[in-house]
Amino acid sequence: MGFCQTLWPGDVNNNGIVNGVDILYIGQVWHLEGPVRANQNTSWQGTNYTPWEGAFANGANHALADCNGNGEVDEDDIEQAVLPNWGLTHGDITDDIYNNGVEGEDIVMRLEPVDELVYGGDAVEIVLELGTETNPVSDFNGISMKLNFDAEFIADVVDFDFVLDENTWLDDNPTDSLKVYLEKNIDTGEADLTIIKRRNIFQTSAGFGKVGTFYIIVEDIVVGDALDTFNIKVENVLMVDDGFNSSPVVTDESGVAVAGPEFLVSNKDMTSDLAKDIKISPNPANDYLSIQVPDYADIETISLMNIVGQEFQLSNYKRGGHFTINLEAYPAGIYYLSLKTPTQIITRVVLIN
Repeated sequence: MGFCQTLWPGDVNNNGIVNGVDILYIGQVWHLEGPVRANQNTSWQGTNYTPWEGAFANGANHALADCNGNGEVDEDDIEQAVLPNWGLTHGDITDDIYNNGVEGEDIVMRLEPVDELVYGGDAVEIVLELGTETNPVSDFNGISMKLNFDAEFIADVVDFDFVLDENTWLDDNPTDSLKVYLEKNIDTGEADLTIIKRRNIFQTSAGFGKVGTFYIIVEDIVVGDALDTFNIKVENVLMVDDGFNSSPVVTDESGVAVAGPEFLVSNKDMTSDLAKDIKISPNPANDYLSIQVPDYADIETISLMNIVGQEFQLSNYKRGGHFTINLEAYPAGIYYLSLKTPTQIITRVVLIN
């Protein structure tokens, strides 16, 4: 076989830029073998290569996945070429085609904060979920997503991580079929999360629920009794099966209140049974706020007020049940939702977008 077009180590789909989508392509041909490349340099420069048998759906030869040129596609190609050359470009760039879904029609992604309020120096924990019981993921081989976040809250790169749930439905193989890569730029507030299921081990996964958790240490920049908000948003997502067919996924965003050291919230420890049984959703909220109170609760009042003490909602309730507050007229910001019983006041922090 002769030589063909130039290969740039790490740009597996040959679109002119190295990013998480290239890792998805590598996952499609994990452990595929072919001719060893004469020049096995992985530095960012164009080099000729001997084509392998087979090509990806976009026409790029499978040899481009052998980024280090040793004749086999594996994790070394990611570690030695994709990650070191991350974000580098050559020639004309063809934008990657992401597949963001439509709410109510497609598979949903959820970013769910573990805590609604943290203090400077604490860890923000945000759970990533995919699919629902009524609309699960059917054929998962990999996913790559681009995220934006409030960079000023984060001290340095070691304070932003993603950990797979040890019981995630994505990994139906006890020998660990998944690989996770998180590339972030703390200065610009941008990150790419890519998860691949190594194709030669298990083809695809199906299911729904928790995938893993983002762990973000917020810097102690909020002073006194002030409150601010740390926001994170998935801008674009591409989820593929083992034939690189993509399924649309509804992106999501989330926020967590960050408090100064003198800020206090009643029952912040949430240790009472009632406090644990009260369910508030969604949070952050847009058009409405749903409050689920257990039947045994004797709620006297439910109030919603902003951070300067202006009261927006006050209703009298005597029994438990489900209540909905229409938020369309309320400005975006941080609010306190207080539920008063004869013996205690339970306060939650609510973020309205």
